[in-house]
Amino acid sequence: MDESRAGGERCPSGTDQRVAVLGGALIGRAPLTVTAIAVLAVGWFGVSWKVLGSRVVDAIGEAAGGVVTVLVLVSVVGAVRRSNRITGPGKRTPAPPP
Repeated sequence: MDESRAGGERCPSGTDQRVAVLGGALIGRAPLTVTAIAVLAVGWFGVSWKVLGSRVVDAIGEAAGGVVTVLVLVSVVGAVRRSNRITGPGKRTPAPPP
């Protein structure tokens, strides 16, 4: 089934992606993901600082480390999903033309 963008445009990558329209602007998953990661980082900072009693600098470091870890995981999962989407699961990458 061919899903297209609002207004009948096909996604630039040629893939089927669902996007939301908010105030006339197309919004994908990236802004929502960034917002979720930021909220989790601020939440972890608060827990580390107030509940666990860490110094502010240590709490900032812990929150930053958590953000980097999540971003690396998101990157790896995205690379695997993109690879599977291009070549298919279990398929080998085609050889480049001579």
